[in-house]
Amino acid sequence: MLKLISPLLLFFAPACLARFSPFVPFDSWLRRWSKLIAHPDQRCLNVDGECLYWPTSRCAGGWEEKHNGIRTLPFCHGGGHRRCCFPCDTQCMANEQLWSREDIACNNARGRCQNTTNFCNGIYATGMCGGPFDRQCCDPKISPGGSCPLITFQPTDHVVPFGDLEIRIHPDFIPAMDVISKASKDCGVVSLVGFTFRKRRRKPSSRTRRSGMALYNNHMVGHAVDVFLNTTEGVCDEICIFEGEKPGARCFTDTIASGGLFMDRFEFPLHIDDRFNNDVPAWRKLLKELRRLC
Repeated sequence: MLKLISPLLLFFAPACLARFSPFVPFDSWLRRWSKLIAHPDQRCLNVDGECLYWPTSRCAGGWEEKHNGIRTLPFCHGGGHRRCCFPCDTQCMANEQLWSREDIACNNARGRCQNTTNFCNGIYATGMCGGPFDRQCCDPKISPGGSCPLITFQPTDHVVPFGDLEIRIHPDFIPAMDVISKASKDCGVVSLVGFTFRKRRRKPSSRTRRSGMALYNNHMVGHAVDVFLNTTEGVCDEICIFEGEKPGARCFTDTIASGGLFMDRFEFPLHIDDRFNNDVPAWRKLLKELRRLC
């Protein structure tokens, strides 16, 4: 009998002591143990990290593979492209702000300075960014082997493709997709992305000829998406989106605008881009590359 009781005491004793101890509340003890088994991403959550889709996300705090220079075991479930992004604390953000003052060469080359643990659909170049050696300039317009630089944005709970379409974008449009994702999540809506990258027509349509800016459509270079907005009361039409007739619609458009993105109020579904076509020479250069490689 004693042999049977001993294992039971070992199992129940911590819970009993925590339940009746004035110093360790039972719910605190339960939370402590649940952290070990409750969530498949718990190893990442335990270090205050966030599991993200690595090819389309930028992580200032560094990804798990090279955190503090050490390659670790996977912190996230869901395959090799879903990885743990370590948090960027106050000191990390201060460093980024300080180092970014010396990013002029990379910015002029239309690249992006980031930690080399981040995905770069191109090549990393040294000597163009401020900060430590592992903070380098990613130039996505230089594609190794002449491959197409476009990527497929991984759907989230609040940004999903419409039907069987893929969300194909240029890597430089990732920050805009992050704004759309955050706006969708914060406002409690779902963005159904209907149109992304599409090749230029050989003969412009009559509608395109009527609008000079439409000649430089950002869809042709992967810098735009068209969105159907799904709210808790159904899908918004163009009037609903801009007059805020359904929950979350006005919140969404206000957040998109405050994020510096452009919205075409005369198109449905809602057209969103990052005004890349304001730089016409850069737009033409990228269009030429995408027509050749994609």
